Amino acid sequence: MNEIANYLFARSQSQAGQDLFVAYMLGLKRNGTWLELGCGHPIHGNNTYLLEQELDWLGISIDLHDHSNNDLSWSERSNARFIAVDAGTFDYSTLD
Repeated sequence: MNEIANYLFARSQSQAGQDLFVAYMLGLKRNGTWLELGCGHPIHGNNTYLLEQELDWLGISIDLHDHSNNDLSWSERSNARFIAVDAGTFDYSTLD
């Protein structure tokens, strides 16, 4: 593995490397955008934390459960907008 791969691998928080897969499939694209459904905790096991922190991505993370009371709340992720709602019934046309 090259140096950047080792760096990102060490910082990945996802359970199965989903963040690394996206990062490498898109050529380590910077300033991307995500829509994450079923996001869970704002860091641990999260698939977008690495993209936000290391590649300057921003996006919307949706989960049925409100995770705002975790040790590190979503408010501390400046490029992430968290919405506690059922992703299956949410009206996505309301997003800007």
